[in-house]
Amino acid sequence: MLIAAVALFFAPSDPKTFEDFELAKLVAYHGLKNFTSDMRITMSAAGQTSDLRLINRFDGEMFHSKVMTGEGASLEVGADGKRMWAIFPSDKAYFEGPIEAGKPYDAKAHLLKVEKESFRFNFGTEVQVQFSCDPPFKIKSISTVKEGTTTLREVVASVTNAKGHTLNLTQWFLPDRWILKRFSMKGQTEAGVTVFKGEAALSLNAKFTPDEFKLDRASVIGFVKRDALPKGVGGG
Repeated sequence: MLIAAVALFFAPSDPKTFEDFELAKLVAYHGLKNFTSDMRITMSAAGQTSDLRLINRFDGEMFHSKVMTGEGASLEVGADGKRMWAIFPSDKAYFEGPIEAGKPYDAKAHLLKVEKESFRFNFGTEVQVQFSCDPPFKIKSISTVKEGTTTLREVVASVTNAKGHTLNLTQWFLPDRWILKRFSMKGQTEAGVTVFKGEAALSLNAKFTPDEFKLDRASVIGFVKRDALPKGVGGG
């Protein structure tokens, strides 16, 4: 059972809008060291249910992320500090190229964009989970909650569009930073009743092997090398 508690003195400052909140998430994940997250997600829409697993490892400018389905990895992306790479198993293709040096991180450039009167989500390598909606979600409450001996920050948001369809979104974060532990979204979309749920096993003191962030060349034998990354693929 969740029990509301007073805000912790070390809690992150509260965003004023949902876009501010999404920006705070991006900033919180960028440059993390010794961090791992293994998130399992269930999605249900139009009578169909599917499962997804996101495995992210961040160590400063280096990262290694996988998006897993029931059939195995559907996307794998990484950067070793000098080179960035991506593997697309279903297409038997991969990309590898130098990292653009000296370019400052711009969180706004990584915000998930959405078309008018629509809803989008992204489960991937940038911040684990992003949501975007037009009209935008409105934050209803931000509070500190207790789950047994665990303290989390709970953020509740909702949106109703011109057709009267409502989405309710709740996200739970670590108490001192906007790192996602769990989320739940339920509501009406064009696909009917839609439910997303996810929960992550987190570590802020992970140990990595020297080759953790390098491209495993044995895994791309016989794959076609692409000249560029598709738009929206990246992270770190």
